[in-house]
Amino acid sequence: MGISRSDFAQLTNMKYLRLVTIENDRGRVAVDDVALVVSKFPELLEWLVIGTPIDIKTCAKSKNEYIRTLADNLETHGYPEV
Repeated sequence: MGISRSDFAQLTNMKYLRLVTIENDRGRVAVDDVALVVSKFPELLEWLVIGTPIDIKTCAKSKNEYIRTLADNLETHGYPEV
């Protein structure tokens, strides 16, 4: 998305260690975590909750610069391998 972990945590009001725990598959994503992320990035709701692919065209038109960067990265590089 073009944002550091610490900036993402600060932007979403998520504790940094909580974010790292989730990223490293050492904890489950809670409803509260999703709510924090979606409050700043509503375009990611369906992807976070049910795994629907991110709509690149919609995200490319977002007012949020991070979401537009995400759309550009996905379009350029595709989805990362999990």
